[in-house]
Formats: sequence, C-alpha cells, structure tokens
Amino acid sequence: MSLFFKSERKFPNRHRIFVGSCDENYNYYYNKTFSSAVKLIVCSQIDLCKEPNWLPSDAQGFYIFRCNDVRSLNDISVFQDVTDLWHSTIRRCDGLEFVVSSSYLMPFQNLESLYLCYLNNLNAVFGEVGAVAKSAPLPAGTFSSLQKIKVERCDKIKKLLPLRLLRYLQNLQTIKVDGCDQMEEIIWSEYEEGGEKALEKLTLPKLEKLLLMGLPALKSIYSGSSTVLICDSIKRVEISFCDEIESVFWSGFNPLPTLEYLKLQCLWNLKSVFDEEALGLSALPTAFFSLKTIDVGKCPKLKKVFSSGWLLGYFQSLETIVVDFCNQMEELISSSTYEEKEALEKITLPNLQWLKLSQLPKLKSICSSSNALIFDSIKTLAIYKCKKLKRIPLHLSSLDNGQPPSLKQIQVGTKEDWESLEWDQSNAKDVLLPSVNFHPMGLIQCKGCPPTFC
Repeated sequence: MSLFFKSERKFPNRHRIFVGSCDENYNYYYNKTFSSAVKLIVCSQIDLCKEPNWLPSDAQGFYIFRCNDVRSLNDISVFQDVTDLWHSTIRRCDGLEFVVSSSYLMPFQNLESLYLCYLNNLNAVFGEVGAVAKSAPLPAGTFSSLQKIKVERCDKIKKLLPLRLLRYLQNLQTIKVDGCDQMEEIIWSEYEEGGEKALEKLTLPKLEKLLLMGLPALKSIYSGSSTVLICDSIKRVEISFCDEIESVFWSGFNPLPTLEYLKLQCLWNLKSVFDEEALGLSALPTAFFSLKTIDVGKCPKLKKVFSSGWLLGYFQSLETIVVDFCNQMEELISSSTYEEKEALEKITLPNLQWLKLSQLPKLKSICSSSNALIFDSIKTLAIYKCKKLKRIPLHLSSLDNGQPPSLKQIQVGTKEDWESLEWDQSNAKDVLLPSVNFHPMGLIQCKGCPPTFC
C-alpha cells in the first residue's frame, strides 16, 4: 500500500489523501464530481475493509476504485464515524453487492451526490433483495440531503429506489441511470406483492431531471398501482435506448406542470406518448402546462404522438415539436371520436414556433380530423422524406388579414415535395414560396432554431 498527501496552493485548507495506486481516470472524475469537496480521500486497489481505520473522519469526499473486498459501505469502518460526507463515487469494485447493508443501515444524512459506476455485482441500493431488505426499517433522515444519484454500467441491478426510501429523498434533484443491462424499474414498491398497504401519495418535491439511457430491460419508471408518485418540480425527462418500454408515463401518473423538455429516442417498443385514456387527463388541467419541447426519434412502433386534438389544450406553452425516423408514424395528432370532430373546430398551439417532421414514410397527416391547426407563432416548418403527407392543415391568421406571416423558414427535400403539399388556405403557397428552401441531401441547421431541431 502507498500513501501520499496533496494540498492545493490556492486553497490551503483543501487537500486530497491518496491510498493505494492511483486510478488513471481519477482527474476526470475529480473535476466532474469532487471539485467542491475540500477534504477528499481516494482509495484505489486496496483491502479497504482492513486499511482505513486511521483515515480522517472529517472527509467530505470519498472516491473508491477497485477495492474488491467491499460488500457494502457498512464494511468500511471509517464510514461509521464520518458525519460530513458530501460526495461519494464508487467505481469498479466487483465485490460490492449493495450500497448500504440492511443489517446495519447508516443514514448518510449529509451526502449530496452518489455515483455508482461499473459495479458488476451490485444488486440493490439497500440490502439483499428479498425478505430482509423489505422488513428492515430505514433510519430517520436516510439520504435526506441527497441531490444527485447516478448509476452507470452496473449490469446486475434490476430496481433502483425502493418506494419507502422516497419519503426521505426530499432534496433529490437528479436521477441518471445509464447502461444497466438488467434494470427493470427505477422506483419500485416492496409492498405490492407482500399484501401490505402502501402509502397513498409520495412526493419528490425537488426532482428536476430524470435521465434514462441504455436500459434494454426497462419496462417502467414506476409500476405501483396503489401509490401516487408526485414529481411536481421536474423539468427535464430524457429516455433513450430502452428496448422494452411501451409507454412513458406510469400508472400512478400525476400532473407534471413544470416539465419543460421531453426527449424520447431509440425506444423500439414505444407505443404511446400522450394517450388520453392512459393518462386520464380530464381532471388534470395543468398536466403539461410548462412543456416547451417534444423530441421523438427512432421509435419504430409509435403511430401517433397525441391521441386526440383535445389533448393539445394541455400544451399551451409548447414551442418545439421534432419527430423523425419513426417508420410506423401515421399521424401527429389523432382524432378518435365522432363527438370530438363535431365539437372541436380549431386546435390551437399559440406558442409553437418550430415543427419538424422528418423520415416518416407512413405519415399521412399532421392531424387526421378536418379541424384547422392555429399555430400563429410558428417560425420554421421542416418536412423531409414524408412521401405520403399531402395536406398541411396549418391556418395562419396573418394571411387572412393581409399581414406578413410569422412562418419565415420552410425546409423541404425537393421542389416536387413542395408542389405536392396542399394547404388549407388558398393563398398560402404563393405567399410562403419565398420562404421555402430545398435540401435534397437532408435538412440543415436552421437559423435561430433550437439545437435539437436539426
């Protein structure tokens, strides 16, 4: 074992203690994770359960690398005395089966960020999966300061956060899970199968980001039916390369009035996004009130984005819609009932500025009903390789009033594509022709468009 101490000249009170050999990727993770930690301990390739009895108990950051004797953090005696730990990263510790043992739980009340990377045998966050983990009570305040949890390349873990832990995660802001091959569910209830009565409502009041990537076994974010999960501060949801997921919003869905950005990419079995029946939105008038961007791509089984035009009343802040490479997409907005066709004369998105439809070979219509789409703020329309799309039901009020339209950029593949499009307003083609750009080799980045648009 080797040991050296390093202090920083600019910050004399900030120091790092290295125990064992240095990880080649340490500087990357230090700058990314531990830059705010004043007192950091780096343990690399040592028998951590035996060595650290003498390490300082006032450490604020722990970086643990290839310490394969550790089965849980409870095995490390120094953690029993640490009271001011802010950050912890654990990488490539093949012996780690769970973060905290159910037999002896330490609350880690000051921990703000927890990063778990390349842990090949990690089974659960708390204890063994089974009766012991279900029955063991959690100490009050467990992870009560936790703001970020990131789990990357942990191939055995199937479920991340137990429902009973959520009552303590009142400061959690970010959940990121990436490249975990067996992950089936992000939030799970231990009580559903055991017959015990679950809580009626649980809240993550500060959760802002949910990022899920490369989870081929993921079936749901949360599948509990007897507990409503409330995330009324979430702003960003990104889900990509999750092969099994069929719908985005869970059965215990509650309004997401602060959601601003939704990105869905490479979801091979996704069948619905905003479905009227599944969401039950009639009683949720502010469900997606703040949503500004919808970015959907490479979802080959998705046939529509909105199950009805009536739903668009919940999306009055929407600014950007991008849908591309969805081979089965038939319509952007569906119209499923006769009553809706009769009652709804206009569909309005007052703030929509950018609409892109690209590589959708089966797209027949933007909206299947005969109702007009009022997008009076639209600036850019991009349509590329949508051979079956003919009718453009956009109604630009400015054309009726003889005013210059807000639509300044139109991107299509070829001149033939433009000529095949039919507009509801008879003068639209002539007025908008100067704004048309042809891009037979593919769409380009539009001036003033958001980065996700092109």
